[in-house]
Amino acid sequence: MDPVIGLKGRYDLTPKVNLTGWAMAGGFGASSDFMWDLYAGIGCDFNDRFSAVLGYRGTGVDYENDGFLYDVVQHGPVLGGIFRF
Repeated sequence: MDPVIGLKGRYDLTPKVNLTGWAMAGGFGASSDFMWDLYAGIGCDFNDRFSAVLGYRGTGVDYENDGFLYDVVQHGPVLGGIFRF
């Protein structure tokens, strides 16, 4: 288990359109040597119950334990829907 610090935010451009994102970093040698997670996106609130988001996300982890090495970076587009109930 890694300690993680970060920031997450949302900025409303209009009452229906917003920018959202986060930046996190962790590990610091506790479990993994280092991990990071970055995301930026634009969202649209269609009504009080349904929203959609389009963005880009990147994550990375550098982990080594007893000869096992996991040093991976993944990134790509994000398309999501949010349903509130």
